[in-house]
Amino acid sequence: ESGEPFATGAVPPAAPDVAAGAPTDGDGETDEAADPDADADADTESTVSDSTSTESPADDSIDAPYPVEIEHVFGTTVIPEEPQRVVTVGYAEHDFVLAVGVQPVGVRANYDSQPVVVWPWAEHLVTGEMPELLNQTVLNLEAVAALQPDLIFAINLRLDEGEYDTLSAIAPTIARPVGTVEAEVPWRLRQEVIGLALDRVDEAAQAIADTDARFADVRAAHPEFAGLEAVLANAREDGGVNTFDLGDARYQFLLDLGFDPPVALLDRPDDELEVSLERLDELDGDVIIWSPTPPERLQNLPTREALLSAARERREIIIDPIVSIALVEASPLSLQYVIDRILTDLALAVDGDPDTVAASAVELYGLDVDGASAAEQAAMDAWVIVLGPEASLDEKRRHTEDFDELLPTVEAGLAAGEAAGGIEIIPTRATINGDSATVVFDVALGGSITATDFTADLTLIDGVWVASRSQVCTYVALIGVQCPGD
Repeated sequence: ESGEPFATGAVPPAAPDVAAGAPTDGDGETDEAADPDADADADTESTVSDSTSTESPADDSIDAPYPVEIEHVFGTTVIPEEPQRVVTVGYAEHDFVLAVGVQPVGVRANYDSQPVVVWPWAEHLVTGEMPELLNQTVLNLEAVAALQPDLIFAINLRLDEGEYDTLSAIAPTIARPVGTVEAEVPWRLRQEVIGLALDRVDEAAQAIADTDARFADVRAAHPEFAGLEAVLANAREDGGVNTFDLGDARYQFLLDLGFDPPVALLDRPDDELEVSLERLDELDGDVIIWSPTPPERLQNLPTREALLSAARERREIIIDPIVSIALVEASPLSLQYVIDRILTDLALAVDGDPDTVAASAVELYGLDVDGASAAEQAAMDAWVIVLGPEASLDEKRRHTEDFDELLPTVEAGLAAGEAAGGIEIIPTRATINGDSATVVFDVALGGSITATDFTADLTLIDGVWVASRSQVCTYVALIGVQCPGD
């Protein structure tokens, strides 16, 4: 599908499978790293050792962590001293570096035309300037060298020995651990290796433990998930349908929530992910999670209702583009973000009552999206004020965190929207949870709907729905406008 940020229902496509390419997803497009099952984290070893120098360090420290030696598929990398300039070229690896409190100086773009350096789940960990975005589909080794790194992470991507040797000539480079699959290094193992290389073992363990605790909390709060089959599917623009490798990080996420894998897909070869419309029943499950898809595309699948009981009984949800990215990135930070964004929909989809429909599927089932409660309507109105062109600056200030600091960004965003023929924010629904609201909205440029089912979170402060700085910055970035300091 289109890589343009406001292409209808599109997720920005990952970089093509080129010199240092990305893995491919089930529809033949390139994608980011996929995460095999959790057991792989326990079964796969990465031989890492701390080699303490026999000479006294300059600070007279008794327990000097460096040099560190890390074994991987291309040999052993020695990190002689604490890295000061870290560059990540593996997909989503900057999340793992930030999670242990280290600021990378350069990160590899995960998607074509990616305007966002750090996604919402990790941006609060960035201190100072944003890392340099190596925004190219082919890994530009000259751009990497120009950043003068003293450590390069290239764990989670397709990398051959020649490319590894070239990177190693720039700086010590860490490739994937022995025994792992290209571009499918489990997220827990990635975090462990990065923690060891950066002498942040405790921080890495904490990042893993915090995420595992979130999964445990969900399983405890939703015991009904156990034994239910969750299916991941993608309805493509060309009319085809595919699922994903059961070793994919997206499936591992569902297993960690307590769901079972779909039995019908257990014997399907990993490279046969296309599902014919005549055999769409192979995708039937207790809940179907569709990749970002316009509802009408699913409605137009000729066999969907006939062959999928989940469709007939309203047990489907549609994830939005940013949640889709977070799922694919599969870092301790992004996975917790996904839990926050889709847990309510998952619970509604499997509660056994067809009348309690997931918010993301309201339009899919042709239900009335009018009649919002006063709180829901107020949250939707506030988001239109924040991003839309009609409201005055005073109105925007009332509903926007740090508005005065963001004023140049807001004005630049309005100008960009006008240059594109006019921008319109069209809320379709809102979900209220105490003092938090999630608004689902479409975007129109030049009078035509160009993106559907984006979501934004607002907070009720003194009776007013307020959008956070990070929410505003995330969405203006999609039209090429950066917030101050980003």
